[in-house]
Amino acid sequence: MKKEYAQPKKPRNTVLRIQKDAFAVMKAFGLNSRKPAVPEQKIMEKWFKDYGFDRELVLEACSRTINAIHTPSFQYADSILTDWKKAGVKTLADVKEWMPAGRNVPKMVLLSGFRVMETGQQHKITEKLPKISFTILNRGIQIMTP
Repeated sequence: MKKEYAQPKKPRNTVLRIQKDAFAVMKAFGLNSRKPAVPEQKIMEKWFKDYGFDRELVLEACSRTINAIHTPSFQYADSILTDWKKAGVKTLADVKEWMPAGRNVPKMVLLSGFRVMETGQQHKITEKLPKISFTILNRGIQIMTP
């Protein structure tokens, strides 16, 4: 006869905190009418558990996502938070120092085939160009040609 071992349960307060964090993210994205899908849960788990980010920092990334692309996107927010993790960002103050709020374009936005002109703290598309793509970075513009 096989012995079955019970899986250790997460402490109740940890489960409640994770649920509250997930609810806050869904609310920030305007997705109040549903629970997060499994892939969304995994992404949020990465942010809160693996990266160790607090709710305030994750909600800032969600806010920047909505402001930049005007639609909820876990992948877009994930790219922002991954960049912050790589840069050693741990607090909202670190974010404001590393990436000013007036900067409209977060790291790793890809615009394919457009000329981008930097004007002060903002970027704007000035004209379409063939066969050239730009990656706009927080601290400059990197041009890549195919």
